[in-house]
Amino acid sequence: RRLMKVRFDRTAYRRRSQVETVISMIKRRQGAHVSGRSYHSQCRELRLLVLTHNIMILVIVEVFYTACQEPFSGSLGRPRGRSVVSRPNARTTRSVQCGAP
Repeated sequence: RRLMKVRFDRTAYRRRSQVETVISMIKRRQGAHVSGRSYHSQCRELRLLVLTHNIMILVIVEVFYTACQEPFSGSLGRPRGRSVVSRPNARTTRSVQCGAP
C-alpha cells in the first residue's frame, strides 16, 4: 500500500473521466463489438474506430460552424426577470437566408 501511494500518478488519474466519456461515446455510436480474431487485428480495428470517431467529431464541428450566423431577433437583448409580450414586426417576420461562407 505504501508503494501504491508513492507511485500513484495524480495527473494521469485526473483525466480518467475524459477517457471514460470518449470510450462511452465510441461504444454508443459504433458498437462495442470487435470482430478481429488476433490481437493485432483487434488493435487495428480499435485504432480505426478511434479514427472514425475523431473524423465524425470534426465533421459535426464543421457543420456546426457553417450554420447560419444570424442571431435570433427579439430575445438576445432582453433583460432578465421581465416578461416581454411578443409582437410581430418586420424583424421577426422576415425569413433569414443562410448560405455557405
